[in-house]
Amino acid sequence: MRLAWNEIVHYKLRCSLIVKVIFLIDYLVSFLTGSAYGLTQDY
Repeated sequence: MRLAWNEIVHYKLRCSLIVKVIFLIDYLVSFLTGSAYGLTQDY
């Protein structure tokens, strides 16, 4: 755990970019799921 924490502290930019990419993928999946659900309800 200490090694992982040291890596996160040392590579702050890389870790923040990874978190942002994961958040954007989650947002995209949620958006597409909601759109698909809305379209099926409308149909």
